[in-house]
Amino acid sequence: MSTEKENLFWKQPYTEGHFSIEQICEEIRQKRSIPAVEWEIGVGTDSQIRGNNVYFTTVICLYQKTKGGTYYYMNSVLSKKNLGMGNNQVLRMYEEVRRALEVAMKLEELIGIKPSVHVDASKPHRKVFTSSISDQLKGYVVSSGYECVLKPDSYIASCIADRHSKKS
Repeated sequence: MSTEKENLFWKQPYTEGHFSIEQICEEIRQKRSIPAVEWEIGVGTDSQIRGNNVYFTTVICLYQKTKGGTYYYMNSVLSKKNLGMGNNQVLRMYEEVRRALEVAMKLEELIGIKPSVHVDASKPHRKVFTSSISDQLKGYVVSSGYECVLKPDSYIASCIADRHSKKS
């Protein structure tokens, strides 16, 4: 039995109500059916540790170049003990990527598109903690069949999801 507290619905900022993954897929289908408009679809996850819990936020983002876009987010909370990581930041980063890939695979299954996967890790030449594992995280994403986006370009994970994970 899992002790994860997970919402089975997605939210949008500034919009009331909850959305299923199927409703999000329908919106993606509608937006992509407009001729001469290109939409980028991406997913990303960020997390924050507070006390004995890890707060995850996963985001699906629809972005039209130069025009802006919209996104959906889902929050979940998991006990560090049940995640089996204690304060292990490497395992937490892998869990963020796993969650983003799970959503990417679901979108591909439901609507046949492969979103990019944004990872909240810096490129290897940077001298910060996440740069030391970014090649492994990128390999995880690429070997799963998806394009990987790292910082500073991974705005879905490092900006949007980050903002909501801090509030959850």
